[in-house]
Amino acid sequence: MTLFSLVVAPMPFKLKSKLTYFLAENPVVAKISYGVSWLYLFVAVLFVDSVQRMIKIAREGSEAKEERGVQDVRVETNYRSRKFYAQRNLYLTGFTLVMALLLTRAFMITFDLVKTHEELNKLGNSTAKNSASSRQTQDLQDEVAALKKKVQAKEVEIANVKKQAGQNATAYEELSGPNAIKATK
Repeated sequence: MTLFSLVVAPMPFKLKSKLTYFLAENPVVAKISYGVSWLYLFVAVLFVDSVQRMIKIAREGSEAKEERGVQDVRVETNYRSRKFYAQRNLYLTGFTLVMALLLTRAFMITFDLVKTHEELNKLGNSTAKNSASSRQTQDLQDEVAALKKKVQAKEVEIANVKKQAGQNATAYEELSGPNAIKATK
């Protein structure tokens, strides 16, 4: 009951994770678990025995009712005490077996929950990294577009400078050619 309460108790995720991994991976706990599984097998045998005793006592009680002879108080008390002990043993062993199943299943569910939560955290972190990298990618794409606009503006400016250089060269040739000396005289 204590272990079951410890497994299902609400606690911070880090503590529950450490506890769950400790119970799942510790070799000492594994040996104890192995021993307890043999104990549960023994309890299962006791459960079967208690069921058989209950059936036997119920059969004896029905036979005694059919006879309806003179009943001794001591015989009736003995019958009722045996019936009580058989019922008690049946309930105790049955409850122990049910708790073993519940403990095992609760631990498996908790372990799956811890693993799923860790995977979710990893996916959340990778998604955050992806969103951060997508933001960085978008920023870099914007920067590339701005640089392309600057390069186009520079290319237009270079084309204008080349055109002006060509016009200057033509004007210089006109002024510096053989006809230019005559025009200055």
